Amino acid sequence: MDRVSVILLPEGEAPAGEELISSLEENCESIEELVTAVPVTGELPFPVKYVPPERKKLGELRNELVKAASSDYVLFISPGSQMEDGFIEELIYEQEESGADLVFPNLIRVYGGQEQVKNFQDPFEREGILVSSLAVEEFLPQWGVLLSKGKIEELGGFDPTLDDYDFYHFVYKGLKGGISIKLAELSYLRQKVVETFVDTSYRSFVLRSFVLKNFDWKRELFPFLSWDENPKAAQATALTLIAERLSAYLDLFNASEFLRQALVEFHNGETFRRLIEVYRLMGLFEEARRLLKTPQGVDEELVKRELEMTEKIESLVNELEKGVEEGKVQEVLKAAVDTASVYDGAPIYNLLGVINWLAKRPAEAYRFFYKAVTMNPINQDYLYNLSGAAKELGKEDEVFGLLERLLGDKVAFGR
Repeated sequence: MDRVSVILLPEGEAPAGEELISSLEENCESIEELVTAVPVTGELPFPVKYVPPERKKLGELRNELVKAASSDYVLFISPGSQMEDGFIEELIYEQEESGADLVFPNLIRVYGGQEQVKNFQDPFEREGILVSSLAVEEFLPQWGVLLSKGKIEELGGFDPTLDDYDFYHFVYKGLKGGISIKLAELSYLRQKVVETFVDTSYRSFVLRSFVLKNFDWKRELFPFLSWDENPKAAQATALTLIAERLSAYLDLFNASEFLRQALVEFHNGETFRRLIEVYRLMGLFEEARRLLKTPQGVDEELVKRELEMTEKIESLVNELEKGVEEGKVQEVLKAAVDTASVYDGAPIYNLLGVINWLAKRPAEAYRFFYKAVTMNPINQDYLYNLSGAAKELGKEDEVFGLLERLLGDKVAFGR
């Protein structure tokens, strides 16, 4: 393989800037063509195929651009990508040496002028570590990745319903099908962060709907647990670990479901404490208190401590809500920001949404309401606020999609 097809996909509204164009020129000897859904101005020393995005979803665009590519391997980049001289050559070298289906670089994230270097582990010939992480996105980037076109076709391409998580869903599919993945240890992609809002519900949905259903829990997801010696404790630990990952994705509703299952399997203080914490983050203070009144053998000191924390946070939230009702917006805003280090739950994001809505900033309000509903999709006040902002912005379908991903057949949201 001498050259690859570079695929340039949109990311937000960012244009193809001079830094990206310069890095393409520096790597021109390794580029067969540029297949792009982002307009590119000026002359490049290789053919350019432009595929109009036409409001298509990212996964759909990926599939179209891959189909239009003529090389056996494609390299995915975005307008925020910048490659050093010899970057593609190094990826090609690693692919030829290893025979890997997917080769990826290390990452330098650039946000607000600050750089953060991310050195990844090489998973080659032990790709199972990516599966058992339950968070494949933390172990490889989605940009600067060299991927076999044949493998993309073999696995059925990318799912356009999964927004910006389509690439990682594809990786999970590949891991189930035996894809080989290699790190190019000497390569670094500079990636500007152009969008800070991440809809983590797609990540939770893929974990619940694909990963947990298609990989063997004992052999692939949690091989380190003592399934034979203590199956109930192993099952409870696995359920708690899943809940931890769902919590990291802000899907607290489903996290609470897994924690309750874990307690049924094997009642223990840590899972009990975590469920109380999840209820607090959801704003379900009464539910947390009810559980604390029936601790079933949990350490009394833990129960006392968690009850005090629950009442303290509930009191704080009530105070903030009262302040908004009384029109003390600036005081509440400052207090909410100060509170974030102690309590970062759904009620706080809902309040921030209300403050932005009152200030006639519907787009900002929508994002805060969206996060509150992601954390607690069964609170009617949060749903009412989000649906109002969505109607104002013409985003009702986004909200319905969010609820479908989080609640599945439990959706109770009229269209």
